[in-house]
Amino acid sequence: MRRLLRQFLATTLTWAVCLFSISASANENAYREATRLYQQAQWQQAAELFAECASDTANLANRSAANFYLGECLMQLGDYAVAQQHYQNALKNPQQLPQADRALFRAGESAWFSGDLPEAKKQLTKYVEQYPQGDSLAYAKQYLHEIAATTQMSLGQSQYDAGNYDAAIATFREAQDLAGNGNLAERSHLAIGWSLWKLQRYDVIQAELQSLAENSRLAVEYHYLLGMASYGQSEWASATNHLQQAVQNANDHANLDAILFYLGESYFRSQNREAATKWFQQLIARYPTSKWCDDAQQRLTKTVTPVSLISPLNKPSTRNNLDPKLHLIEESLLYPTGSSPADLLLDEAVGLERDGRFDPAIAAYHELIEKHPGNSAHQEALKRSARLHQKLAQYSRARELFKTYLTSYADTPSHTKVLAELAWIEDRLGNRPEAAKAFIKLHAEFPQSPQAATAAYWLALQAADKKDNKQATHYVDWLLKNHAASPTKQTRQLWEQSVCLKCQLAASDNDWQTIQKLLHETRDQINEKPTQARAAFWQAEAEFRLENYKQARIAFEKLTLQVAGLSEPWIAMVPLRQAQLTARRQQWTETLKLLDQLEQQHPHFELDYEADYLRGRALAGRAQMSDARESYDKVLANPKATNTETAAMAQWMIGETFFHQYDYPRAREVYLKVIDQHTQPEWQARAALQAGKCWELEGDWEKAKALYTTALKRWTGSDSEKKLQTRLKWADSQITKTPSTKRL
Repeated sequence: MRRLLRQFLATTLTWAVCLFSISASANENAYREATRLYQQAQWQQAAELFAECASDTANLANRSAANFYLGECLMQLGDYAVAQQHYQNALKNPQQLPQADRALFRAGESAWFSGDLPEAKKQLTKYVEQYPQGDSLAYAKQYLHEIAATTQMSLGQSQYDAGNYDAAIATFREAQDLAGNGNLAERSHLAIGWSLWKLQRYDVIQAELQSLAENSRLAVEYHYLLGMASYGQSEWASATNHLQQAVQNANDHANLDAILFYLGESYFRSQNREAATKWFQQLIARYPTSKWCDDAQQRLTKTVTPVSLISPLNKPSTRNNLDPKLHLIEESLLYPTGSSPADLLLDEAVGLERDGRFDPAIAAYHELIEKHPGNSAHQEALKRSARLHQKLAQYSRARELFKTYLTSYADTPSHTKVLAELAWIEDRLGNRPEAAKAFIKLHAEFPQSPQAATAAYWLALQAADKKDNKQATHYVDWLLKNHAASPTKQTRQLWEQSVCLKCQLAASDNDWQTIQKLLHETRDQINEKPTQARAAFWQAEAEFRLENYKQARIAFEKLTLQVAGLSEPWIAMVPLRQAQLTARRQQWTETLKLLDQLEQQHPHFELDYEADYLRGRALAGRAQMSDARESYDKVLANPKATNTETAAMAQWMIGETFFHQYDYPRAREVYLKVIDQHTQPEWQARAALQAGKCWELEGDWEKAKALYTTALKRWTGSDSEKKLQTRLKWADSQITKTPSTKRL
């Protein structure tokens, strides 16, 4: 796949760019400038201008071509998911697009690069069938082979994860045959090797990996797996040799923490305690939050002498200069060393857990907990057993063990971590009050602990769910103030999410200026793509709510590019807002197109009744009154719209459709339903005004007067008050002139 991707990047500019054959339109200058930038490989600037041209509703040819070349720019920028969307937009009018064959190929290719295998297969298969002599036929067929192989690899991975290793090996072999000699074939050898390792068939792993021996790109995986095969056969010299080579090539490899652990463990098993200590300490110092740290700490209790190592750590001068990452090592050194029965039993339990034999591991942990209370091994067994029960979704038992730990070992360095784990289990079990107690304690008593930020965010979310914005804002502000420069990834992500949560809280209070100010100060500090998109949404939404519609339209158009590939519920608001902004300009055809896209892309949109209402407005704007009423009726029939302002508006708009068709009795009947069946004072007052006009047009001034009089008493201070007063005076004047002009 990567080879083909490089070929694509190298050949894109060799394709003819017949851009100036487009008919003139309002966006012609922007199109020409985008073309110039494209030919100069200034992809970002060209993409922005092509995006502007792609919204041109007056010229389908211009729009289709702009979507195609916008996709080309985005491919160069590596934004494949968004590129895919624009290729598909270009293909909506293939007769207007000379590059329709290329657009179809690119639609499949971009889907493949973005990981959307079903869509890639669909589009590339379509390309092969429609263009058997196409320029990109060889690429398309190669991609289809790789897609088939990737599908098999995914199936094999599922079988592997389910523990069905023999079936996984067979499936990986099929993927290998489909992949040929590429990267996927190499990966399949590794996948088969790990499946063999799980089956303890260590002796055949080297033969399986033989073709990878000289592959420098996979050197880490190759030596890691061979090291584990030797480890499984207790061949410690071979294990340390391969694992050390893996470490030398690893840099920031995803499995480096595991490699470091097994390297230390292999030295430990070979009785080389000095080398074992070196690698365990390196693991803890480099990856203090790794799941392998607990195992490394436990091993360090067997590899160091407390007299030589603990004493210096207790000296104030030494402790002040100690690397804070090494506090984990210090914790491990506080436990007594030796090979007591408890230590040996703990060692056995840890080994069983590490090898995936969870039931025997739990039995060993529980034996230790029952028979050897009050020592370091007992303390470690409580933690490990609780975490293993949690991993196996045995939450009640995990909760008991965590509580026992906190009661028995209140002053240990692991106290806050265990307290946080207990809080999460209470939350998982639905015991929110107990979870809240634990998180409040973490935040109040241990504000400097790594778990305090997590506690604050959880408490903020709970307060927000209870509509207690004051309390939620208290915790969010604390987190934003104290963790703006956090070095840890998890806390940094919490800080970024807190920015968006603060926006949500401000939005619920209609405080859009606060959102603008907050994002102006913080938005450039947000690094996670999904959170960047959420922040951009709040920025655009603030502009919309503050009636800065031009800025809102620009912001939502940019946001369309950011949200492609994301699947969060709020994303459906982006096309809805775009449709609403288009409707404000009375571009009804474009509004309906946007609503069609919204319905297609978000079929389970929570605010679907808002889309139905807007569809009714657009249809009414096109004088399709019967169709408009159908859309408004869908709003009224939607349970989610009950007692909403949108429902009252839809009822009112049905009356308007009859009113504009001069059907005043039916219009009046509907307006009166707004008054009788809804609880929105402004719309009820407007409905009274319109119903009164119907009575006027029907010649019944007395009933018009009565309705205006009642409305003025019932909805004093409404926006319609002056109009109601004016109509009341007019009705009075007509009654004075003619006692009754009611039509017979």
